[in-house]
Amino acid sequence: TGETTFPFSAGSKQRLYPGAPKITGFKIDLRFVIRQGNVEYDVCSAEACCNGAKDDKIIADEGKLNREVKDDLDAMLSLAQHGSRSCAAWGIQIMGSSCLIFSLHLSDHGLYVAL
Repeated sequence: TGETTFPFSAGSKQRLYPGAPKITGFKIDLRFVIRQGNVEYDVCSAEACCNGAKDDKIIADEGKLNREVKDDLDAMLSLAQHGSRSCAAWGIQIMGSSCLIFSLHLSDHGLYVAL
């Protein structure tokens, strides 16, 4: 399908549903990754849909993308020393010929802000 998952997001979903036998992370259309040692970390995730997509598909993709970018940011923050909050993760939503690019920041404990 060309979609890919980030292991960090699968772990995050597993913590939400501890009794579920088989959890898969969100399938994302495009990921931009950095590698530290043998581990890949996402810095940007993207979702794309064609021009004729219905509004519910676009809204579902946006929700999935926001959750995935949050996991991207959480993974980056786990790398940062001394609880630094200066990291930002990026998201791209492509809808036909339109494109939305946003960054996600941790403003306070548990408070994420998309710009």
